[in-house]
Amino acid sequence: HSIDFLFGIGYSNWISNESKNSGLKIEYGIRSFIKPFSLNCVLGYANIGNGLFDISTDISYHYKRYSFNLGFQQFETNDRKIGGTTYSISYWF
Repeated sequence: HSIDFLFGIGYSNWISNESKNSGLKIEYGIRSFIKPFSLNCVLGYANIGNGLFDISTDISYHYKRYSFNLGFQQFETNDRKIGGTTYSISYWF
């Protein structure tokens, strides 16, 4: 069992039917490993328009070099929320 914390600074680019914008992005996160699972939560803020907040959470099952992920991600501005389920299969090499 272990816990990791993350902090990141980067660049975010947002493109929609109504606007195109980009700006600085900051993320904070925590990841907990409980073999064969991992739990992740990441909070982010991008300096786009009036500000773009995002949160993503997921649970992953790890088997040999594969991981199967199921989660939820949501983006939020002053007047809109966009979110939904995420899923992926990863191969580590």
